[in-house]
Amino acid sequence: MRMNRLFTVAALVAAMVTCFLIPYHRVLAADQKDVASNNDPHQMEGEFFKMAASGNTLEIRLAKLAEDRATEPEIKQAAQMMETDHEQANQLLKRIADQHHIDVSIDELNPVDQAMFDMLQSKQGEQFVHMYLFTQVGVHAQDELILAYHAHHGDSDACRDYSIAILPKVQMHLNALEQISRPIAGLGSASAQQAADRMAPGQK
Repeated sequence: MRMNRLFTVAALVAAMVTCFLIPYHRVLAADQKDVASNNDPHQMEGEFFKMAASGNTLEIRLAKLAEDRATEPEIKQAAQMMETDHEQANQLLKRIADQHHIDVSIDELNPVDQAMFDMLQSKQGEQFVHMYLFTQVGVHAQDELILAYHAHHGDSDACRDYSIAILPKVQMHLNALEQISRPIAGLGSASAQQAADRMAPGQK
């Protein structure tokens, strides 16, 4: 049992390294004012929609894996929600992109998202479930910030329209994923700060 736990922890560390690349990759289009100052604003919009489309496609493919490999009903249900909502998100993305003459494919993964899919696809059982849930919480937390930025401060009508429409769904996903993941991580329903407060001073 101890060896299995150690193996799971080691695998999760490897997953975290991969996940670090995804937030960095997706956040490149977050500050559109800086990007637009050096490049064509239309190019910035293209990059935003390409990353968003790849992110949605990744979520759809991972959700299908989770539906097949998870045994817990709440995880299967969450995965079904993710698949349906991200399919709808990609359909909306394509409509908005077409309206603004932005060329984007909704069926492709960029190299970083492909690496994430390949890594998770290689896992089975509890290891897959834990990696899927924990990485999904991180990615959705980051996506919430990026979409909120574009919704409130973005100069691009296309990016703003998409962000305003999708942000509530991402927030709903994040809440659902956290409710499932926190008890698995041993946090229950407490906040991260509450969990930290319960730790002995020498453990912080």
